[in-house]
This record gives sequence, C-alpha cells and structure tokens, in this order.
Amino acid sequence: MTKYKGEIFNSAKNLIETLEGGYKVIEPVKVLNAANYGVPQNRKRMILVGCKSNYNFKYPDITHSEDIKDSNTSSSNKISNKLKNIINLSDAISDLPKITDNWRIDEVAYSKNKNLSPYQILMRKRNKETVRNNRCRMTNERAKKVFSHMKPSSKYMDLDPSVRKILPFREDIFFDRLKRLDFTKPSWTVIAHIGMDGYMYIHPSELRTLSVREAARIQSFPDDFIFIGNMQNSYVQVGNAVPPLFAESIGRAVKDQLDLS
Repeated sequence: MTKYKGEIFNSAKNLIETLEGGYKVIEPVKVLNAANYGVPQNRKRMILVGCKSNYNFKYPDITHSEDIKDSNTSSSNKISNKLKNIINLSDAISDLPKITDNWRIDEVAYSKNKNLSPYQILMRKRNKETVRNNRCRMTNERAKKVFSHMKPSSKYMDLDPSVRKILPFREDIFFDRLKRLDFTKPSWTVIAHIGMDGYMYIHPSELRTLSVREAARIQSFPDDFIFIGNMQNSYVQVGNAVPPLFAESIGRAVKDQLDLS
C-alpha cells in the first residue's frame, strides 16, 4: 500500500475500477490482523475487496482481541464482553506430540487428550488419536547452546556478546536472526523462510525449532490437512498460506453480502 508512494497499489485499484461491467473497490481498503479472527499469530495483511457496482461489502467484525477488561471506558467494556481473548501458543500447540531432534516419523500420537483448549478441540475436530507432519529439523549443538540462553520472546541481540559468538551472524543485518516464541502470546508472522532454517521460530520450551505441524497449527490448519512433499517444501507451503480461519472470516463476509442481494 505504501511502496513507491502507493503507485502500485493505486494502479491495481484503477485496473479493477475500469474493468468492463462496472466494478468498484470497497473503501477504505483495510489491513487486518489474523490474530483478531481466532488465529494464534500476529499476521497483518492488506485485504482488498472488489465487487460489482450494485453490491456492497462490510469487512468482518473482529472476534478476538487482547484482554481489555481493565479499560476504564464503558464502550470498551461493552466491546470486550463480545470478544474472545487472542489465542496464545500454549492454547495452540501444547497438545501436539512431544518431539525430539531429527524426528522423521510422520504419524504419531498426541501428547495429551484431556483439558484441551477450545482451539485444540477445533483443530482436532476431524482427526483421531494420531496426527501427521509433526516433523522437525535436527538442531546442531552450537545452536542448542545458544537456544538455552534465550528467554521467551527474546531475540539474537538480547543475548550476551559471549553467547552470540557461539553462533555468530552479521549483527548489523541479523539482529533478530534468532527469535524464541512465547507460550503466553500468539506467534509472530510465519513466513516461507521457515523452510530455510526456522531460527526465527524457536520453540518456547524446547531446544529446537518448530515442527511442520506446529507451524501449521499456528496458521490454523486443521490437523486432518496433510502437507505433501519433503520437509522444506512442507514448511514453505505452510508459510506461504493464508490462515484458513482468517480466510473463512473474509469468505463469510462475502457470503453475507451475496445472501442480502
């Protein structure tokens, strides 16, 4: 929306609005965060909606938010009563199978089946006792040493210089090369680069990076959705995807308008 002072963005809108048959772009075009729609991940994306001139569209209302019950404003309190808390990583992945380095078994049993979060129940709705794609990379010993010094939500440059020397990177461009996730918060954006090494997605409590299935859970893929291909390809598929729960919210908003027309 901002690159080249919005030139590309505005050109795209103009192309839509000059299509034969009469189309319009719903204004203002919004940037939505998947975390506000039940996805355990802060993932902001521009959503542009175009439609025939005789139609309209309303962006979907958010369903999840940070806990705002302590707000002093009555309006915020009314809003908070209608919203669910944003999904954190513990509620998203804590039931998945325990994993070790270089795990290559594709299908394994869940680590727990009781006291599941509503999100976990939703992800397992069409699945049984086992889940697939819970594979992860082998972590080398130097990386493990560095991981052991990292606290949840910390990044590479938070480490003591003596620790950074164990696994050195160019600190002028790789200051956040390593990032450790936090069970009490949603993940940051999962991108296709997770297919390269996963260092930006270090497990909150274990000395390894995320498995394919853990990344898929963070993207809100249900457990019966199977990723085909080698491990790197699977990670890339996950990182490039639009989170299904986020896509569903947009799709339902479109359907609502079609039902009214």
